[in-house]
Amino acid sequence: MNFYKYSKKFLSIKSPRVKYLSLLGAHLTGMRYIGVYLDPVMACNIRCQMCAFSDPGSRPRPLPKFTAERLSEVSRALFRRTLKLQLGCSAEPTLSPDLEAFVAEGRRQGIPAIELTTNGQLLDFDRLNALVDAGLTGITISLHGTTRQTYEHLMQGAKFDNLLRLVDAIKRVQTKHPGFLLRINYTFNNLNVAEMAGIPELFDGAKISVLQLRPIQNLGDNTAYHDFDLSDIYRRYDELIAPVRRRAAESGVMCVAPERENLLALDAHAVDSVAAVVEHLTYCFVTSTSAYHADFDPAREDFNAYHRRHGLVRRLARAVFTGRFDLDDLKINVTKKLNYTIK
Repeated sequence: MNFYKYSKKFLSIKSPRVKYLSLLGAHLTGMRYIGVYLDPVMACNIRCQMCAFSDPGSRPRPLPKFTAERLSEVSRALFRRTLKLQLGCSAEPTLSPDLEAFVAEGRRQGIPAIELTTNGQLLDFDRLNALVDAGLTGITISLHGTTRQTYEHLMQGAKFDNLLRLVDAIKRVQTKHPGFLLRINYTFNNLNVAEMAGIPELFDGAKISVLQLRPIQNLGDNTAYHDFDLSDIYRRYDELIAPVRRRAAESGVMCVAPERENLLALDAHAVDSVAAVVEHLTYCFVTSTSAYHADFDPAREDFNAYHRRHGLVRRLARAVFTGRFDLDDLKINVTKKLNYTIK
């Protein structure tokens, strides 16, 4: 199942009322409509210069082990309503020795899209193949350069040869499993933006399904890389980003990228409040100590019980008629990820 085609279809809906009606229908009929973004560990094996892990003051702190009991609780509470399970969100999931168990549990619960987000440094063909055999349906590669010099400079501790090894492993897996999905997440800045054009050559022979172009964000007060000025990229958008998007479209690759006019947008007024509500309801971030929202405990209630307690059906029904969802305590997560378009 290509989760991104469903996302594109939903995001193409212009009417807030229709979006709320779609969520209401999915909830009442028991459909899968949430995404679970789960970090099996809170650690990383490298120090990307743009990442919070490169900032000692903002670096995520290690968490207690994600136990089998905890996985069972999260599975019972969330997985039956999960459309996509993403392993790896704020950290590097391949550091977990139990990664295959998370994948297998997702498959046991019938989740159609089970994907891994990784820097790929610890993956070879044998482990990737074992994960696919366990139920992995796709992989997202975090990438900050397409030449050895830029890649190893921005991704401190990573080796370009390990990336090439992973590309070869993906090609071999796709030969056995043609539907295995490959997504590239490319975070661009003034140093590496011109290298985006080299992605097709770097992954030549592998089928890329999704290409996401992500503008740099300030993820810490003292990250190793701190040139956050995108004004030059904004001025050169037609030269640097537009051609990459066109080439992706010509190759049948779904491209998730900011439009020129919202490249610099990073304030609450520029964020679609409907998209923020949808994210609030459907985005479930899970670690060994937290899950979904602050008042949700997967050991005590499941997704359905939680939303009965919060009157979700009543509020969605009201939103269908008013076009507004009454969630007074909604805190809009002001990031550039709400300012993308999918083509």
